[in-house]
Amino acid sequence: MEARSHLTELFTSAGLEKTLAQHRAPHALRHRFVTLAIWGGASVTQAQAAARHKDPRTTMRYAHDLQNLDDNAVDYVKF
Repeated sequence: MEARSHLTELFTSAGLEKTLAQHRAPHALRHRFVTLAIWGGASVTQAQAAARHKDPRTTMRYAHDLQNLDDNAVDYVKF
């Protein structure tokens, strides 16, 4: 079964048809997955592989609010 059809069936049975329509569920879930993976500490390369993106720039478009991360890259450099 196609992902959208399966999600439509699940959302409809849960009474959430409007949520599905408003958020284009498969696409929104993909965006959220990449964002949460990177927020959780995954590298862009790891998120890219999991999302099956050919280009890391695509993954970066999916990664919302990366500037809001508390950790700064310089914090990972040991002097």
